[in-house]
Amino acid sequence: LFSRIEQSRIALAIFSSLYTESNWCLDELEKIKERVDLGKLVVIPIFYKVETDDVKNLGGVFGEKFRELAKTCEGVKLDKWIEALEAVSNKQGFVLSEMSDEGEYVTEIVGGVMKVLSDISIDMERKVPIDDPSAGEGGTPGAAPDLPSPLFGIETRLKQLEEKLDFDGNRTLTIGVVGM
Repeated sequence: LFSRIEQSRIALAIFSSLYTESNWCLDELEKIKERVDLGKLVVIPIFYKVETDDVKNLGGVFGEKFRELAKTCEGVKLDKWIEALEAVSNKQGFVLSEMSDEGEYVTEIVGGVMKVLSDISIDMERKVPIDDPSAGEGGTPGAAPDLPSPLFGIETRLKQLEEKLDFDGNRTLTIGVVGM
């Protein structure tokens, strides 16, 4: 799972009241924070039926479970977990309460993920000029090698192409388009 985190561009940290029962979850969160700090990953926290303040301040059942788990680990590891919890829980995310419509929130979360992926794609496009598409060959860094690249950010490329085509001009152009 840690290699998948390293390959990812986005992570969803889903906090529940029992999240801190698992040192594995906290180790993953520590890895996510490390990648966020390096600018290689965007994290979206999701507070699932847990108060954001309980996560931020280690309160309620969330905090109790953390303190129980803390008894079984060393000081440095504990400090890294606390840093990761503080850093990730302070990011903008989604809060699902007991009364939330989960289906509605899934749609909102997917929309949020799509926006982040689109922003990432636009950032990557800035590094690959439309005049030299071969500059981007070699695949998308961090993408799973067996999956096709999504078309996120295609709008920006189409706008660049339209500007090159000069649709408002009074001349005739012959254009050859090669590739996708």
